Amino acid sequence: MSRKYPNNVVFIQNYDMEIGQMLTRGCDVWLNNPRRLNEASGTSGMKAAMNGVLNCSILDGWWPEACKDGINGWAIGDENIPESVEEQDKRDAKALYDTLLERVIPTYYNHHQKWLEMMKESIESTRTFFSVDRMMNDYYKLLFTIQKIKNFLTTKKDGEPKCNLIEQVECFCTLPHYLLSMESVT
Repeated sequence: MSRKYPNNVVFIQNYDMEIGQMLTRGCDVWLNNPRRLNEASGTSGMKAAMNGVLNCSILDGWWPEACKDGINGWAIGDENIPESVEEQDKRDAKALYDTLLERVIPTYYNHHQKWLEMMKESIESTRTFFSVDRMMNDYYKLLFTIQKIKNFLTTKKDGEPKCNLIEQVECFCTLPHYLLSMESVT
């Protein structure tokens, strides 16, 4: 890709923590525009945000959960996914240029104080919520929540299971993303 578009694409060989650290230190905007549903996980964007770099990204991966559009970064377009890849690319390209030309660049050059406030909000809004500490805590609590649900569903009443396997799966599949209140699980 970098050979085909030498002035537009850069491939960074052997990308590691040291190179990532240099990139986030020397960056004002973290531009991320994958085709929707192809964002891997967004850890580079998280790392950038935690270091005060403003994300300008397609609403995919972690960014829909983190984005406070115009406050801690910018959303490129919306979450709607057209039926064809061609239509998606066309809409996303227009949204990208509109976002850069009408919002990002004017803020950078004309509203220095707002830029600084956005950088602070980028750090504040991501440093705890997207930390490894929170992730590990959630995984731990989630495991116990699943076990509590399993115990509830399989507790026998009059010698019979409360519900059959199909009912258990249907029940489990309708639970909300965070499976009840995480705070109530101990």
